[in-house]
Amino acid sequence: MRAPAGTVVRVVASSVVPPSHAPGTVGFPYESRFVLRATGAGFTSLCLEERPPQQGAPPVARYRLRFTVAR
Repeated sequence: MRAPAGTVVRVVASSVVPPSHAPGTVGFPYESRFVLRATGAGFTSLCLEERPPQQGAPPVARYRLRFTVAR
């Protein structure tokens, strides 16, 4: 993850939330949640990578969220 410019948007909290599943289930997906707060006018982006669970595995997807904050 590459965090956004803190002068524009700040990451307040982040968590990983698994869906409901039976005990002992292996290989289910999960959801990453972020709470962001605008801190000032400007432009910035948040870059995320989706990776498989294997240590050192390359990313399977990349995402960039762009923010514009106006006052």
